[in-house]
Amino acid sequence: MRQAQAEMGSVQGSTHFEGDDMAPANDIKAARATYEGFVNLIKISVPVIVVIVAFVVYLIH
Repeated sequence: MRQAQAEMGSVQGSTHFEGDDMAPANDIKAARATYEGFVNLIKISVPVIVVIVAFVVYLIH
């Protein structure tokens, strides 16, 4: 069990940044674009879902 935990720790330890290293500017731009796309999708999806739920509730009543 301890050996498995040690192996997992070595894998996890190799994937994070150490010190003051930051992601390159292109990665930040891509991440921001992805985030903005996700937020816009949520802005559109939530009202559509609310309308669908309201319609279904209306049909049930």
